[in-house]
Amino acid sequence: MFKYQRSLLAAALLLATTAAPVRAYIEAPMTLADVINQSQMITILRVTRVEKAKSLIVYEKVEDVKGKMTTPTVRHVITGQLKEGETKTVLDWAEPGKIAIFFMKDGQCETCIDLYWYQIYKNGDDLYGMSHGEPFLLRSYAGKAERLLPYVRTIMDNKEAIVPAMEDNKDLLHKRAGRIMRLKTSLKNISYDPKRDFAGWGAEDIRRIQGGTGFSHIGALGKVDADARAVSSVDFDGDGKPDLCVVSTSVVKLYQNQGDAFGEVALPGYRGGARSASWGDYNGDGQPDLLLATAMGAKLFTNMGGGIFRDDTAYLPRDVAGATAAAFLDADGDGKPDVMVATAFNGLRLYLNKRPADLKQPAKDAIFDDVSARWGLEELRLDRIESLAVMNGDGKPDVLLGVGSGVLLINNGASFFVRPDTGLKLDGSKAVLNVIDFNADGLPDVFAVESGKLKLFRNDGTAKFTDVTAQSGDLAKPIPGATSAAWGDFNNDGLPDVMIGVLRGSNRYLQNVGNGVFKDMTAEVGLTGKVTNTQALALVDLNNDGKIDLVLANEGQDSLVLLGNKELPAKATAVNLDLPAEMFGTNALLKVSGNGVNFSRSLVMADSRGQPGVNQRLVLPPGKYQMELKDGNKTQARELIVTDAPARVRWNAKPEATTPMPPMKK
Repeated sequence: MFKYQRSLLAAALLLATTAAPVRAYIEAPMTLADVINQSQMITILRVTRVEKAKSLIVYEKVEDVKGKMTTPTVRHVITGQLKEGETKTVLDWAEPGKIAIFFMKDGQCETCIDLYWYQIYKNGDDLYGMSHGEPFLLRSYAGKAERLLPYVRTIMDNKEAIVPAMEDNKDLLHKRAGRIMRLKTSLKNISYDPKRDFAGWGAEDIRRIQGGTGFSHIGALGKVDADARAVSSVDFDGDGKPDLCVVSTSVVKLYQNQGDAFGEVALPGYRGGARSASWGDYNGDGQPDLLLATAMGAKLFTNMGGGIFRDDTAYLPRDVAGATAAAFLDADGDGKPDVMVATAFNGLRLYLNKRPADLKQPAKDAIFDDVSARWGLEELRLDRIESLAVMNGDGKPDVLLGVGSGVLLINNGASFFVRPDTGLKLDGSKAVLNVIDFNADGLPDVFAVESGKLKLFRNDGTAKFTDVTAQSGDLAKPIPGATSAAWGDFNNDGLPDVMIGVLRGSNRYLQNVGNGVFKDMTAEVGLTGKVTNTQALALVDLNNDGKIDLVLANEGQDSLVLLGNKELPAKATAVNLDLPAEMFGTNALLKVSGNGVNFSRSLVMADSRGQPGVNQRLVLPPGKYQMELKDGNKTQARELIVTDAPARVRWNAKPEATTPMPPMKK
């Protein structure tokens, strides 16, 4: 097609002498500006019909951007390929309503779809046949087709654009698994020179919100399909910036925080979804590993460092299918993360971690023992468990199950037993559960989103709970379409607030005004302007500016990042506390005292739709504090000095190493 593939004369001769297209990948890398410059016609297409049995995609013309397509519709027969899976990639993508961009020259063209390109050739007025995929064009542009159009217009206006493109690694390009970088490109610099044009790593730009109130910037993370289930945040690559995990029942997406954008990281060999995600350092190498609850059972991915993961599910006992939830927890208090799995029809499973103390990477044999029967779980006869949340108030993790009216399992160090008469009144099959100490008394309380209503239960000690919803102000009001919740101190006043995810309505922000009372401040922070159909959400300081940010996993549209507006006033200073990764998945308790402050906090490692305890964020008045971190019989202590400037503190660093957090590059 283009000059980089073969000369136009040679192409014309070959097309004249054979009925079949000449198949060859585009070998030489090129810029998007060069693709545009060589194209005689650029057209926006929309899928109107897909006949997968006939390998046929029917498009309608939306708009001619350059030149003119003479027919109102085009038909693409998706049959040719050079490498296995190319046609399947295109047909799996095709759904009515999806957008493609069509670049044509001399009867052949390149078609850009979501994170892929394929080449077609003309067979008739509106009929085209696929020749093969063009994965190497991901070096020119790697992103969604509908987001390509603004870049095309910018370049055609003879201006510079900064576009997402995949790194030049042919093996990873075939797999669509290379890192995404942003390259400057224009008609003035048309040659491919990534060293000259490099503008940073990461695919999606984070854009400023004009007239923003509670939020200053917005960024898209891509779709995770309809049934989004969970959002969690953890620094999985060890660079001090929180990364993201967004999960739906059809896909698991990891996003690496690259400072001014988020780049997707692939899980090796896994293309399915999950119902929950949990992080814990099961092998003691100082890096958080990922545990998923999937339709095939629990899956375990070992963190190899640098954003690379290895599928080590074989280290778990032979699992039962249909996992509905899974979590790391240190059931026996030996300092090593164990695994609990809830299933649809086989109750609860508990796998104790038998890793030797000096083992950094596991051996070939499974290093988890199935102790479900010994710990009394099989005799519970619990089926259809929808979720589990881990509660830790005394160093021995208890478990709240989404089944019945909410079943609370008490851990005595050698077995679990059901706590009768807890005071909880829930529909466990429908409730989305959070564990949160909303009143800072050191006891884990329970919050539930259930059928459009919110419920708050105060822990009165000894695992007895009182429903205090009626006394909680606006939290007692129904929210139709409410799906999920995330807790965090959004306004930096030392009290945990709550964000509510909503379907077919605006997400809500309920501000904690003290004494267990909450006020609806949704309009004040600017959340009423957009319906995102949020199924799960998380609160975490992603850009290191001391202001908490919001991550939304949405149904039918892109997941989003909303950056909190750092210009808003704050009563205290935010400190992000980076705890040792070996604490993840254990029973660690954090105690902070000094300067009139005295509170304790557990590292809650599992909620119904997230994992709030991995990122510890403290909001404190300036002054000197003592911190204690207790895990079983081991206690660590260090001093914390808080100033007026937001900071990030690594637990293992010296107190004087506390530094202000650099802003995101925007």
